[in-house]
Amino acid sequence: MLKVYNRNASKENMLDYLKKQLEIEKIVTFGTIEGKYTYLIKPGDFNRVVKLIKGRFKRNYLL
Repeated sequence: MLKVYNRNASKENMLDYLKKQLEIEKIVTFGTIEGKYTYLIKPGDFNRVVKLIKGRFKRNYLL
């Protein structure tokens, strides 16, 4: 099996593309590399993602 990707394919380029297509100014990202993502998730602590999303949703829903 052979997969063909655009040589410019990256998470950053896809995020930029989606922001333009959806007319979104701000995004929230989760990752394990410090300083690269909005929220740092330590390996093995993936329940943190659920807790952070739930907390953000509750705050925005109540406003």
